[in-house]
Amino acid sequence: MAATYSFTDTLKESNPEVYHKATHPEFARMAFQGQVSKESLGRWLASDIVYLHSYVKSSGLLLQSLDYSDLSNTKSPSNVLADWLIALLASISREENTINEAAVQYGLDITPQLDPDGRMLKSLRNKGSQRWEDLFGRMTVGKGDLPWLENAIIFFVNETVYHEVWINAQKHFNIAQNPIQDEDGGALRNLLTVSWTCKEFGEFIQMGKQAIDQAVRDLVGGEGEKVKDILFHRVKATYDECLSIQIDFFDLN
Repeated sequence: MAATYSFTDTLKESNPEVYHKATHPEFARMAFQGQVSKESLGRWLASDIVYLHSYVKSSGLLLQSLDYSDLSNTKSPSNVLADWLIALLASISREENTINEAAVQYGLDITPQLDPDGRMLKSLRNKGSQRWEDLFGRMTVGKGDLPWLENAIIFFVNETVYHEVWINAQKHFNIAQNPIQDEDGGALRNLLTVSWTCKEFGEFIQMGKQAIDQAVRDLVGGEGEKVKDILFHRVKATYDECLSIQIDFFDLN
């Protein structure tokens, strides 16, 4: 029996070297080995919060682009994606609360220095955070088949890479071989990464993946195999940009 076609897997397999680089950053490895200082972690988390806020602001465009013509079918890709995004927004709120908790518990300075417009100084933000904000600002409601696809890919790749980054860092860390004193006091490894590596996060990502893949399969079933290449080439540049941004996001330089 032929394997079920997966649009998201096809994207992942299209750029394996860059995908590996995006999901194995030095920052995450150092964090699990306790080699990230409180100052560096606080600065990175401050950028993370700014990124989270721009993430929330852009989510409305994805919700707006979904097809709600068949609300009775709760398992339709659009309805599943809507549920997925709403759950995602709730998780972002929890993540920001966890960051604030870590700041208090471990003495991290996550208060951003602001420019005259009330925005975090760009000189203090990492490049990836700035690039995410720029990409979110360029998001639009698409046209034609699956007008939400590009926006869904942005959110999906973002979450997938973020999860894999910390899963990979966790896999390569052995506390028995590294009896270390964390420079950040244990904030990242003992508190922050607990939710970033949990089983529920992985299951949540699968929910979005399955909705995207099913929508593409449904379209292929109606319009033929040629649709696979059309959709792939339509979103490939967006996918590659997301990987590139994630590489910058986890770069402390």
